[in-house]
Amino acid sequence: MLRAIAPLWLFGLLVSVSNPTPSAAEATIEKVQIADGIYQFITSPDGYVPNGNSLVVIKENDVLVFDTFSRPSSARHELAAIRRLTSKPVRYVVNSH
Repeated sequence: MLRAIAPLWLFGLLVSVSNPTPSAAEATIEKVQIADGIYQFITSPDGYVPNGNSLVVIKENDVLVFDTFSRPSSARHELAAIRRLTSKPVRYVVNSH
């Protein structure tokens, strides 16, 4: 069984080395203000995910984030953008999937 899996593993390694995904610095995240205190963050396709959406609601005392990104670097980028908008704590995170 191991002999059958080894070529597939090697193939996956070679493909990932020859076709690297863009770094977080290259990934584009667009911020769109929908209404007062409500923002949508949209990632462009980056080879890891086709695209992503996250909604941020800045409330009176705290912040709600609906759908975090699957890539940690994108989530850090979004959190930094939230910090530029408000110093209120992110108290609620809802992931729909």
